[in-house]
Amino acid sequence: MFNRRFFTSRFKSQALPERPRHTPERAFLRTPTPILDRIELKQKARCLKKSGVPDKLFEAGKIYDNLKKYDKSFECYQQAAQQGHIQATYELVLCYDFPKGCEQDLSKAFELCLALAKKGLPEAMCRVGMYFEKGIGTYKDTELALHWYKEAAKNGNNLAKRRLEQMLTSS
Repeated sequence: MFNRRFFTSRFKSQALPERPRHTPERAFLRTPTPILDRIELKQKARCLKKSGVPDKLFEAGKIYDNLKKYDKSFECYQQAAQQGHIQATYELVLCYDFPKGCEQDLSKAFELCLALAKKGLPEAMCRVGMYFEKGIGTYKDTELALHWYKEAAKNGNNLAKRRLEQMLTSS
């Protein structure tokens, strides 16, 4: 055990500062900030959701995603996607693929992803390539998988470049 009296008498020039006392006024400071942050984030998400603007709905969906409120994030992504928000539609693909806020529906994920890939979204092109390569939500077709990987790689998707290399070296 630490003997304060011995320490301060021996090293007088380096006396230890007094410890702060825990008082009721300081109790608020001990409150974990993540709880306060969560409350503020929920309020912000509610306000963004009420606006009905696609970009704000997407942002609200991201907030609900971080708060692990997947049913609410799914709703926000769905509303934004119905208004034509591309990133929200891609998040819907991920919700259907890895069930978050909805039941898993791989064919629906494939349909949405294919539509996004045709619009030119590199992440969607790469995912469509994976769907065709593995036969997820659709039939297996290595030629179409290669086509979509090449398109995604042209648009700068690094994962597509790696998958393309792997497919060409394994053939």
